[in-house]
Amino acid sequence: MIVQTEAIVLKQHKIANNRRMIVLFTKKYGKISAGTNMNEGRRGKSALALRPFAYSDFELYKKGSYYNINGSDLKKSHYSIGEKLDRFMASSDMISYLEKIIQEEQPSPKIFDLSIEFLEVISKANDNFDTILLSFYIQSLKYLGIMPELKKCVNCGEKIDGLDYIFSVEAGGGLCNKCTNIKTIEAGDRLIFRPTFDIIGTIDYFANNRMNKFLKISLKRQFILQLKQILNSYVGYYLDVDILNEEWGSPKLGGK
Repeated sequence: MIVQTEAIVLKQHKIANNRRMIVLFTKKYGKISAGTNMNEGRRGKSALALRPFAYSDFELYKKGSYYNINGSDLKKSHYSIGEKLDRFMASSDMISYLEKIIQEEQPSPKIFDLSIEFLEVISKANDNFDTILLSFYIQSLKYLGIMPELKKCVNCGEKIDGLDYIFSVEAGGGLCNKCTNIKTIEAGDRLIFRPTFDIIGTIDYFANNRMNKFLKISLKRQFILQLKQILNSYVGYYLDVDILNEEWGSPKLGGK
């Protein structure tokens, strides 16, 4: 059966008989692996379409769970991603995250569209790469169904304001001081964060603004590190996914 779909190239590797296996995040079929005899080292749009970060239309031959690439039509190569190391590293982290959260042959069209938006925005960016990446992580939580509660205490429903709360990964959002389990905090629960900045307000802002807005907005480095550590605990708890790499280190946080 011949099928057609838009797709983002996540990665590729060589297999037997001078063939390559291309891992695609497709809009129609989710994450799939497709074989090809095409060589991405050749010139032309069909070769560029096989490179990581490329966004293309693909014609695929499908038999059962097997896919073969019959042809490709490049939409955007996002070539500029490779022109700056920090831009490349942030984009690579995004691709790695997609590989972990997208299930084989399970369509995720909203995350696909969000991924296209990320690639478009970061290709234009000259800095603030970490901020743009954070916006992608946070907005993806909406479509994964694990967005934390940001407006009120998850236990009693009281409105959360200022810094008068803790952020509980296990509870799924903010807990007001009346509902805080002091013994849990004193025990050093690594899933509890007492904010040194407005965690709730910051996540809410990231969740409800288009990514291109973050081309001109940057957080202090210490807040970026803390927020990514919090997000790592959050997606690790709910999805068993690690979004940190060595570059981010292990900053000291409000939690323990």
